[in-house]
Amino acid sequence: MNPAVLFTPWGIMRQSLIQMLDRFKEEELAFQPFENSWSVKKMFLHIAESEEFWLRSVLLNETSGDIEYDLDDFPDRQSIKQKLSAVHTHSLAYLRGLDEIALQKPITTGWGENLTPFQILWHVIEHECHHRGEISLCLGLLGRKGWGP
Repeated sequence: MNPAVLFTPWGIMRQSLIQMLDRFKEEELAFQPFENSWSVKKMFLHIAESEEFWLRSVLLNETSGDIEYDLDDFPDRQSIKQKLSAVHTHSLAYLRGLDEIALQKPITTGWGENLTPFQILWHVIEHECHHRGEISLCLGLLGRKGWGP
């Protein structure tokens, strides 16, 4: 099976994430569910940071080290949407270039762990699911419908 087809649900999940972003008022992007927790804005951007790190730093060796965005560079929902979309577009382009053999070919990470692209991509998707759940909970705490149609 073509890896891009295998990971089609990820694109659907990303669309639902962006739809949840639209449910927040601009001022609610600063909402923190408890003291010293990440803001809603940080949660959304962390999803993109992590995806970009695993794809660009680990799989493609295009960047080195952790990726952390300056929250001030993302003043509103639109700027966050653009970042989520840009990072995901890059990831989908990577997937289109893979075949089944490449998906299973082990690579050695910068910290010495041997992982396959499949394992890394699956981790990125699980990570997004985890934070999407947190974001959905934040919507509920604000009295609105969370994840789902």
